[in-house]
Amino acid sequence: MVDENEVYCFEFVNDSAEHIFALWTRTKNSKTDNGTTLHYSFDIGYQPEYAYSVLPKNKSYTGEKVEHEIQNNSIELTLTETPQFLVVAENKTSSIKNITPAIHYRIYPNPAKNNIHISLLNPQTQKIKIAVYSVVGKLEKIVVDGCVRQGPHSFNVGETLTRGIYFVKLQGETFNFTEKIIIQ
Repeated sequence: MVDENEVYCFEFVNDSAEHIFALWTRTKNSKTDNGTTLHYSFDIGYQPEYAYSVLPKNKSYTGEKVEHEIQNNSIELTLTETPQFLVVAENKTSSIKNITPAIHYRIYPNPAKNNIHISLLNPQTQKIKIAVYSVVGKLEKIVVDGCVRQGPHSFNVGETLTRGIYFVKLQGETFNFTEKIIIQ
């Protein structure tokens, strides 16, 4: 949350290895659009080759493309209640990109009646955050948010969630994944 606004963000990776972020804002606890805007500094964590936003426009399939300058790994954005799609090139510069061991995780069973397990093999001790979000981007539960030592770990999700579709976001220093889960 920034000031009185909530910021929502979903990340996807396309076939070209570009990271696509859907970003928008709303006034805290707002149920309707009220014209809010927010100047937001989005830290992507590395210096990409390029970054641009696609802003949806009425009756247009392509929207308006806006190029961005990246300074200190951050992109300055103006967020509104209409999602904008930020396209960021994967970092391909080996002198900037750190090579880290792969993270291994499994989310099961999915769908589930009430409890979903997350097994995680952490390649190094690092700060990890695992959070569950509703389909509208509302934070439902923080599973873990702190330093997790190297090795295997297991977490349970879903026992307090009602039926529906959710997104589990797994973030660490060496990874960033989002997975859809279904509670039946």
